[in-house]
Amino acid sequence: MNLCLLTRFLSATEESNFINRMTEEARALGHRFTLLNPAHVRADLNNHAMPLTYNEEEFPPFDMIHFAVRWDDEHSWRIIDILNLWQQKVFPSARLPMGDRVTLSRLFAREGVRIPKSWTVERFGELELIATDLVYPVLIKARLAGEGRKVEVVREEAELRHKAVEVLEKAGSFLLQQMVSRMDQDVVAFVVGDEVVAAVERKWDQNHLVVEPVDLLDIEYHLARAATRIYDAPYGAVNFVRTEAGPVFMELSRIPNLAQAEEVTGVNIAGRMVEHCVNVAQKEQNLLEVS
Repeated sequence: MNLCLLTRFLSATEESNFINRMTEEARALGHRFTLLNPAHVRADLNNHAMPLTYNEEEFPPFDMIHFAVRWDDEHSWRIIDILNLWQQKVFPSARLPMGDRVTLSRLFAREGVRIPKSWTVERFGELELIATDLVYPVLIKARLAGEGRKVEVVREEAELRHKAVEVLEKAGSFLLQQMVSRMDQDVVAFVVGDEVVAAVERKWDQNHLVVEPVDLLDIEYHLARAATRIYDAPYGAVNFVRTEAGPVFMELSRIPNLAQAEEVTGVNIAGRMVEHCVNVAQKEQNLLEVS
């Protein structure tokens, strides 16, 4: 099988770890795993054979293309729409409004998953509307183009106003999130398909990160699987915090760092991810042959 991941979500660390591990495991299983950046894909609808090019060459054929794309990345979604129209196998195919915090909250509430109180801020004046609801400290989360995602803790109103101006100038918007429980300790569950294949607990001790395998409670298994379904992700690392009232979902990484989790759990997470993608591709192929 010739598999492809379409994404812009890369950093030096992620590329050296996640992409290399997926490439290694695909090769070991007799398959191929290729990374494509949608920024290098161009569309020409006048070309009726295949209207896409990659790095100015014909778009390569794949048995399965899956993706990790921001909900508001219009260029990438246009590429995905064209791939679907030209009957390329794309998995998943749903475009959920993950940037819409109201919709996101409803989706998680429907699954019984607790998430921190959150606000999307696009203009400085919006801070006045939510000021009375804030309990410090809070988190500012923003994607700063080539700098990747930046997360900062803000402990008072004056600091928030200063940071808001700075981040809005660079990113145009940011997510403001209420902090929950202890932020120096969390759990990451690695989900493939609808199965939790590994889980680790991370603790920060005097700026030193300690990662250990951990057993999940039933409610935590439910949270991890539900979060992956909501994001329509073929696989992902679900991050949550344990509190006295139960687990609270924090985020899902579509391109997780695998090194420490594979080392401490002994689970070949990358191999499980590749196998899942191959199985999905084979099922789709069989359905096409039957039809």
